[in-house]
Amino acid sequence: MITVTLDAVDITDKIVRDSLRITDQLNNRVNRASFSVERVPGDTYLPPLNKEIVITRDSVVIFAGVTVECEERILGHNTVRCDVSCSDYSHYLNRKLVTERYEDTTIGAIIADLLATYAPDFTDNNVVANVGVASVAFNRITISDALQKLAELSNFSWYVDYEKDIHFFAQNGQQAPFALSDTARNHVFESLEIKRDITQLRNTIIIQGGEVPGASRTVKYAGDGDRAEFDTQYKFATKPTVTVDGVAQTVGLDFIDDDGSFDCMWSFQQKYIRFTAGNLPPAPTSPDVTNVDITGQPLYPIVVKVNDPESIAEYGVYEFQIRDENISSQDQAIKRGLGELRAYAGSLNEGSFETYEPGLRAGQTINIQSTLLDVDEPFLIQRVQYRYISENLDLWTVQVASLKTLGIVEIFQKLLTNEELTANEQETLLTYIQLDDTVDVSDAGGLTITGQTGPYLYGSAEWGRATWE
Repeated sequence: MITVTLDAVDITDKIVRDSLRITDQLNNRVNRASFSVERVPGDTYLPPLNKEIVITRDSVVIFAGVTVECEERILGHNTVRCDVSCSDYSHYLNRKLVTERYEDTTIGAIIADLLATYAPDFTDNNVVANVGVASVAFNRITISDALQKLAELSNFSWYVDYEKDIHFFAQNGQQAPFALSDTARNHVFESLEIKRDITQLRNTIIIQGGEVPGASRTVKYAGDGDRAEFDTQYKFATKPTVTVDGVAQTVGLDFIDDDGSFDCMWSFQQKYIRFTAGNLPPAPTSPDVTNVDITGQPLYPIVVKVNDPESIAEYGVYEFQIRDENISSQDQAIKRGLGELRAYAGSLNEGSFETYEPGLRAGQTINIQSTLLDVDEPFLIQRVQYRYISENLDLWTVQVASLKTLGIVEIFQKLLTNEELTANEQETLLTYIQLDDTVDVSDAGGLTITGQTGPYLYGSAEWGRATWE
């Protein structure tokens, strides 16, 4: 039995039953419901907006949220139809803007503080994210956007359930209550469709990561008594050492330190050493000898190339490049490349089916095995759409996508292990609070004002007839 309550009032008898639709979308995407109400002359009921709505089937909640739209139109001679659209409780997470900075904490602690500060009527019972965060800033964004930002940083997923509880979890970790096969009889048999797609095929991955220090190197020059600037040829990981004729020179940071305090200045970005006034290197004693030594650890970019021979043999070479400065070692780059190959070295499959069986939710994984369609693999449920058929029958239309991408998701999550996330650490946060203050003044004892007439004097000077000095 379907029951619909709006603002704690049962309106089940007012809605057009076959108009009821519920769309459950993947993770952070907003779930929606819609239905229609018809009224005739004498009936003044109009569904209110911004009110809580709860839809249950046999006392089990299948949707809860808030009414957000109502579109009225005239049907026939004397009937008005109102089409109502509803959003899940994430609508309430967009009412306030977050201006916060968090440092040296975890995603779980950040979410707990966001809810306590901006949405105290929500809970975090299903937040499972003990991922370290070095620094993250939220500059006037909604709570939903803040949660999505954390999800993108950690490669996790999130959604708000029908009890106003936040779920924040590793992707693809929820299993569907049943699987599909040619003989299971738990879906509308002729509704199953599978589409194979190679438009995203990648079987040769080139990964360019951040920079790592190499072995120490020395660049040698000969001074001439006039030359002040010398090219280091590399970006050094740390401040280099400089000697002139074997004598160590003091090295400062150009544009930061004072020239007068150092023999020479180092520029990391421009890759040079500049000698300060009065410290220019002299010419060496012999024309074939160098006397300026610049020693440091050069930074080298991480570049790794991985491929899938079987995929190349079947489809030919499909190259793809990834640039990610957060990759800080060759091992991380290789793992990232292997994850991409696991996800995209073969065709990606998508599909859909219909079922009368309840229990499927977007974000769950479901195995589809069909000899007729030559498929046997797990799929990720992208979207579930509910449609009311009759008092005893419901229909769910389900869209799925190949779960081969699980490989890259796992790789991303492993790369995050023992890593601290950073985002917008240089962001300047400003909260301007405008105060409206008034002051009331009254005279309880009465006030006597005595008027005077001219001429007016300042000391012994008569106003308008004296000279100021």
